[in-house]
Amino acid sequence: MKEEIRIFPLVDLEGKRYKHLDHLVSYLIENGCTVEEVKVPYEFQKNAHSMLKIKKGNRKGQTFNVVLFLLNIKSACFSNERQADSLN
Repeated sequence: MKEEIRIFPLVDLEGKRYKHLDHLVSYLIENGCTVEEVKVPYEFQKNAHSMLKIKKGNRKGQTFNVVLFLLNIKSACFSNERQADSLN
């Protein structure tokens, strides 16, 4: 298993910060992970100028599996938002 996960971008397609990001960060810190938001020298989409670096903590458990699960939910939400927008 990897020791670090990087998440980019931290915004949706409209450039708004992912609304569950702060809850995710709190959860990860509470479960022993080191979480850092790092500025990047590029911006491929509006307001996408930082990434989240998550390093595995010393606690045993399923923390990284939860992160991957949440990322899948995030992707599904964005996909559903795009589909809803196309119907309007």
